[in-house]
This record gives sequence, structure tokens and C-alpha cells, in this order.
Amino acid sequence: MSSGHALYCLNSGRKFLENVETLAPDLVLVTFESADIQAPMMVKMLRGSGKHAFQIILLLPPSAPDFPAVEKLPNFTLNMRLPLNVKALMQHIGGISRHLRDGADLLATG
Repeated sequence: MSSGHALYCLNSGRKFLENVETLAPDLVLVTFESADIQAPMMVKMLRGSGKHAFQIILLLPPSAPDFPAVEKLPNFTLNMRLPLNVKALMQHIGGISRHLRDGADLLATG
């Protein structure tokens, strides 16, 4: 996409995996469980291919227990608990944007 943003909402991790090449995301927000696959397994499959370097934010359900290992889940850029604080989410996306290798700003609109 040359400018602006595109937002896709999929409720299937497998459908995302099937379409990741076409979607070509810069950033993925993924809930822990989709209708058919858990986020850690989906991301492991993506990272295992070695072809995808986009940023991934894991969204944890409010009912997920607090455990120390959640901060160390591999392959996620960061994790946040639902319901989201929109301001905090935008700050994180801004921080991620500043660290992208190509310097692209995920929040830029034009």
C-alpha cells in the first residue's frame, strides 16, 4: 500500500496464515486464541518460515492468569491485556514504528 492504512479483521489463524503473503502486514494484533489456532502456534509457524519480519502484538484476554512467562513469550513484539487502553496501544505502535528497519512510520497517514 503506497499511503494510508488498511485494516483486516480475521477470526481464523489458519485463514491469516493462508493469506499472509497477500495481506503483507507491517503490524499484526492477535488475540491469544482464534477460532482454530492459538496465537503462539500461529506465530511459531510464521517465524519458522523465515519469510516474515512484521511486528506482532499479542492481546491477552482479561481472564488469562498473570504468570511470569507471559512476558517472555517468544516471537511477539509485545503483549497487552484486553480491554486495551487505546492511548497506550498507540504509544506502543509509535515506539515500534521508530524501530522498524526501513524507518517507516506505522502511524503516518500520507
